[in-house]
Amino acid sequence: VLRFDEAHNLEEFASESASFDLGSGDVAGCVNEVQRALQYLELNPDMGEGSGGGGLKDNMLRLKTILLKFEKYFDEGITHSKSSGGGGG
Repeated sequence: VLRFDEAHNLEEFASESASFDLGSGDVAGCVNEVQRALQYLELNPDMGEGSGGGGLKDNMLRLKTILLKFEKYFDEGITHSKSSGGGGG
């Protein structure tokens, strides 16, 4: 019987598999996708209707605002971290 004991790696494996990297390019891509969706709604106003009465467009605008704020915060945090010598990342 041959047995390999790798239980000591379990915590690291679980942490790595449950985490991901999110870069400023990812956030910018989300902003672009929301902008495309808003343009689509402008061209197809019937798509944004429904029970909310235009709520989809309002929600998309809110989402875009949140993403833009997050992008600004993200970029400022990276700039601040680099200028202060912090090793964030």
